[in-house]
Amino acid sequence: MPLRGQYRNLTSSYDVKVTKDTLRSYLPYFGRAFSAVYNETKSVLDFKSTNFSYTVSRHKKSGWDIVIVPKDNSDVQKYFFTVYDNGAATLNVTCTSRDAISFNGIVAQRKSKR
Repeated sequence: MPLRGQYRNLTSSYDVKVTKDTLRSYLPYFGRAFSAVYNETKSVLDFKSTNFSYTVSRHKKSGWDIVIVPKDNSDVQKYFFTVYDNGAATLNVTCTSRDAISFNGIVAQRKSKR
């Protein structure tokens, strides 16, 4: 859900994966940019971060609020997740030079590598 414009249903396997030392974001960006980036070939939300901080707090009603701040990505300021007890989740992304964007989805446990 971009800040302006139409809601879009995503039909591909976009995701965000978080481990103890890596944040891997593979999301599209639909919205307004306030500065042009020359020769950009992928989404600003398609990145890998190994330098990030996070906080976790109990959500008002049920679930958790998780704030992730990538320190090695100059355009993405914050990922704000609300994860509910039933596995549903929302993600609000704040960027430096672009409109905010939101995503709805589900949280799934990683499959173990055997």
